[in-house]
Amino acid sequence: MNNNINGIDGDPNKTGRGMDFDSLRVPAVTALQEAYIRKIVDTVNDLDNVLYEVANECHSVPPGSLEWEKHLVNYVHEYEAKKPKQHPMGMTFLLGGKNDDLFNSPADWISPGPGGVQDHPGAYGGLDADPPDAKGRKVVLNDTDHSFYYTGLQKAGFDGQRAWVWKNFTRGNSTLFMDPYLEYDSKRNKPKDGKLDPYWETMRISMGYTRGYADRMNLAAMTPQGGLASSNYCLANTAAKGAEFLVYVPKGPEVTVDLSVVSGTLAVEWFNPSTGAVTKAEAVTGGAKLPMTAPFDGDAVLYMTQTTVPGED
Repeated sequence: MNNNINGIDGDPNKTGRGMDFDSLRVPAVTALQEAYIRKIVDTVNDLDNVLYEVANECHSVPPGSLEWEKHLVNYVHEYEAKKPKQHPMGMTFLLGGKNDDLFNSPADWISPGPGGVQDHPGAYGGLDADPPDAKGRKVVLNDTDHSFYYTGLQKAGFDGQRAWVWKNFTRGNSTLFMDPYLEYDSKRNKPKDGKLDPYWETMRISMGYTRGYADRMNLAAMTPQGGLASSNYCLANTAAKGAEFLVYVPKGPEVTVDLSVVSGTLAVEWFNPSTGAVTKAEAVTGGAKLPMTAPFDGDAVLYMTQTTVPGED
């Protein structure tokens, strides 16, 4: 190439695809990448709001990008260990790869691909319809671009978009939405008239609603505990004091919540995710499994917070 001022052959196989740049095949290229990483870390290490990602949607074609990504994750960890601040390092869906590779990697956060295609049976799958809970193995950023794709979201419709957001939230996953933003033609492959596409407004609004509850709750103390709700979607903090429950009910209006793990009185509110309306309900007492019924039809969100603890004034 005429602009190859470093004199390094980054395509020793002469494929013309540049796939050796995201592998460990060319040590001279890796050395330049490490120098670039050091410059980035030195420049932004004083900042708190930094997430590192090696690359998006690399490949698994031999020699593949997996070992290269793992090497750079470890490189950042080792280099930042000597710095005042350390930041989370991430890896995302590898084209043709397995989600298990991400979970078994040294990355702090990951963005997996769809289940049932790339993964062998029993792997982390179902992110497009029934996302499993994060289990604390990694911080999981469930990205529509990786796990759902637009065709799936279109088939799901407005209700499916809303459910996808709440299912992920109550199972401990974070959501990323690669927003098409503009209206597209009938095949959805190019912008039509430059207008904001209202089809995705449900997704945008739902992510805002979950953010609102995340700010209200003691989120750091809550974990996905689907077994506490008959709907199987539940974030809970079952501490003796300050207990909280957030339950998503995809098919309402009824759900049973196991409050035998807490005591005292809990305030109750129902949130209608299709309208944004909040309805306060009569307080309940912990210590048993309780059937609860939303005051509206369709999917529902139930939020309960402990207000009194036995033995305290």
